[in-house]
Amino acid sequence: MPSQSRDLSSAIQSRGRTQTGYRHTQMGGPQRPPWSSSASFPVLKPLVSEGSLIDLSWRDDLESLAYVLIFLLRGNLPWVSSPEGSTITGAAVRVRMAKMKWSGSQLAHGHPPEFGQFLDQTRALAIDETPPYERYVELFEDLYRRSGFSDTDKSFDWTPVSSEPSTLPQEENKLEKEPQRKHQLVPGQIVAAQLLHQASVLGITPDDELWGMVESETSAALRPAVVLKTWIDEDDGLERVTLAALARGKGLDSGPSVTFEHGQLETVPPWTLDETYCYVFPQPVSYVVSTVQGDTSGYRVREEHVSLLQRELGGVTAGRFKLDTPDRQALEHLAEHNDEGPLLVRIEPLQLPNEEGGVDWAGTRGWFDEITSIYSARAIDNGWPWGHPASASVDPDSDNRAEFSDSYRGMGEWDNRQQERDETLTLRTLPPSLPPGEQGPIPCIGEIIDEYE
Repeated sequence: MPSQSRDLSSAIQSRGRTQTGYRHTQMGGPQRPPWSSSASFPVLKPLVSEGSLIDLSWRDDLESLAYVLIFLLRGNLPWVSSPEGSTITGAAVRVRMAKMKWSGSQLAHGHPPEFGQFLDQTRALAIDETPPYERYVELFEDLYRRSGFSDTDKSFDWTPVSSEPSTLPQEENKLEKEPQRKHQLVPGQIVAAQLLHQASVLGITPDDELWGMVESETSAALRPAVVLKTWIDEDDGLERVTLAALARGKGLDSGPSVTFEHGQLETVPPWTLDETYCYVFPQPVSYVVSTVQGDTSGYRVREEHVSLLQRELGGVTAGRFKLDTPDRQALEHLAEHNDEGPLLVRIEPLQLPNEEGGVDWAGTRGWFDEITSIYSARAIDNGWPWGHPASASVDPDSDNRAEFSDSYRGMGEWDNRQQERDETLTLRTLPPSLPPGEQGPIPCIGEIIDEYE
């Protein structure tokens, strides 16, 4: 297989020669750093470096080439698809996270290790480091010779391979049926709950292989809550819950609430705090239970009083609150986008104010502001900035949204778009009506979405 060996060697070496910036200077664009990437493999983006908001270089082009080779070997890659909860941007972030999780040796498991070594070595390069192309060529030429090929033998007998894609060792366990999830919570339990912003924006749930990369998130406030309802979703097997927040005081001024008091709302063991009430603002929300940490059976509402909470708060609507204009607009935006992405919540044992734990007892808005922040981020990640109806048509002349005119940070002044709009590179599957890069700015992502719809 001499010609194919030479083709691979030439590809590796040519990836370095095209990065000097001379080609772009001849096209009229400004001189770029000699190591700055032309992104000739954008179909496999985002790379690990790109998702980290730094410029791309030779290193990243070679990393992308390594993914192509491993894909051809395996027939698949672990990040080729995203779950329904992912946004457009979130799917790209998930790809970057998956690439950070998998090493070259893991991806090339069951195949010649040189392909995994090539990926790991390119990842280890500094951004401005000239790749050791001779070493890479030697790596594959050694493999070529050890595989029994020669420069004189022009006939080949290809070894038949299975039509099924390769399976990574870590993926084999996924083929086994997962055990049925059991209820960990029951209505009436008094717990501390923390909404997970990053996991919710990205749509990463506990059954996701990337869950270990986001489960330790602690950015949001920890709030006291009462479990109103809990169930296992039949579609995905995840535990879901609705919560009522707790606060210190005589009651909520702007809407309905239920106060802890003798004969009306009692707990086991007896509640030790004065002036505590439950509320839902501005309406009940379903959360996906990510984890339940520790023993949450400490405090619970008496069983005979749970129905009172469910009756008074389980059906609360926003119309029963005195909402200001921003809150009404936020609810309108939530209804317009109709985003069904999961809201992830972590449950912990409740720590009372006289104990350590950092629980927020002063809030009167529950998790509404955090939910609004999550869904606004998801709307923007889908190309629809918060407040812009997803069904509205886009006028590019009056649209004030940010244009995605360049997929690399800090290179907006370069008018040649790094050739990523060249039909020979990336546009074979895009609508033919899109103009080449030199004929005008790349349209806003919303326009592209409109055209697909």
